[in-house]
Amino acid sequence: MATNRPEGICHICGSTLPLTYEHVPPRSAFNDEPADIFNYMDWAARDEEGNMSGGIRQQRGWGAHTLCEDCNNRTGSWYVPTLTRMARAGLCVLDQMIPDDEANRRSGVIQGATVEFADIHPLRFLKQVVTMLLSANGPAFGTSNPKLATFVLDREQQGLPERYDFFLSFFRGPLGRMIGLSPFYDGRSWSNRTEIAFPPFSYLMTIDSPNAILPAGNISHFANYAYDEMASIQLNMVVGFGHTPIPGDFRSMADIEADRDSAEYE
Repeated sequence: MATNRPEGICHICGSTLPLTYEHVPPRSAFNDEPADIFNYMDWAARDEEGNMSGGIRQQRGWGAHTLCEDCNNRTGSWYVPTLTRMARAGLCVLDQMIPDDEANRRSGVIQGATVEFADIHPLRFLKQVVTMLLSANGPAFGTSNPKLATFVLDREQQGLPERYDFFLSFFRGPLGRMIGLSPFYDGRSWSNRTEIAFPPFSYLMTIDSPNAILPAGNISHFANYAYDEMASIQLNMVVGFGHTPIPGDFRSMADIEADRDSAEYE
């Protein structure tokens, strides 16, 4: 059957097939509006008001042709409903903590919030997070991390190697982030990070990091639940903002300006 889909390497199974458009995050998790996508150079060249030029308009919302039809359909039916439910509940909580207006984006500090997500499927949620991160990275990422790909392809599989850590945070924006695996130095040690940050959540993974890069929100233990196992999960989570292209940077604009002023006087 003829198809207009571009052919490429599926980011999960590694097969060369026509690729479907994968919404990252899922369209049902508020990713259903046109979006302007900028790269690091666009951000670095922003004006004094923080406005960026250039970029690419994606009419469908965030995403790309990354998955074959089979992988897209399977992960969509197996995992997406759980993530959608959590995202909708999370947005209600986030709207109460930090209303969606510029005044609150520019003030305050990183907060901690203890939230209970009732009657969810933790394993399904984590598997969708891994699915999204595989899509956000190039096809070589799945080849280099085959245990992540098999974790997604077998919906019943539990457990992941300890080298992988996953963090869930509340994320207000105003800028979103989709960052492929990159090395970062936090003043103590190097870590390899990849992140998707799109309100209401940031989904961040580290590989072979000697230290926890966030003080809260580690959801790596979600991998130990069974596929059909439900639980009410209480999480202490970071609540932050998106003003830079640095994965795991949740500083408010007030914090960024204070850090800049401090650096200028040193």
